[in-house]
Amino acid sequence: SQQAIQRCDYDPCREDQTPCLTLSAATGCSCPGFTLDSDIPEAPKLKSVSYNGSGVVVRWCAPYSQVTTYVVAVEGREDELVLEETRRSGIVQDMDHRAKVCVFAVNSAGKSDRSCMMYRPVDNWLPLTSGLIGGAVGLLLLLLLVGLLWRRRRQKDIETRNV
Repeated sequence: SQQAIQRCDYDPCREDQTPCLTLSAATGCSCPGFTLDSDIPEAPKLKSVSYNGSGVVVRWCAPYSQVTTYVVAVEGREDELVLEETRRSGIVQDMDHRAKVCVFAVNSAGKSDRSCMMYRPVDNWLPLTSGLIGGAVGLLLLLLLVGLLWRRRRQKDIETRNV
C-alpha cells in the first residue's frame, strides 16, 4: 500500500519559519503550490505597517515560492531593509511622515512584484494641542475671576467713600 504524503507544517506568516522546501527535504513532507528557485517568486502578502514606539514595524506573509531574501523599501528613501528568508517582519527607523512601504521577495531568478501599503503616522500633536487649549481656557477663566474680584472691590471702595 502507498503511504499518503503529508503536508509540511508550514505557516507562511510565522516569524523564523523554516522554509517549506527545507522541511520537505528533511522530513519528506510536501509543499503543494511552491515554485522553485528557477522561477521568480510571487509577491509576499503585506499584512500591516504600524508604529511600535521605536520604529515602524512591517509584517508580511511569505509567498509559496522559494525565497532567499526579503526587501522592505520606503518610497522616497534610498536605503532598503534586506532580511533573511525566515523573517516575516522588519523595523524601519526614522519614519515620521506618511509614506508608501513595500516588501518584495528575491531569489536567484529575480525579484517578485511589490506588495505595498501606506504608512500613516498617528498625529502626536493631539496631547500638545489639547494641553495648549486647556491652558488657554484656564488662563482666560483666571483673568475673568481676577477682573470680577477687582471690580467688586472697586465697587466696595466707592460705596465706603460715599457713606
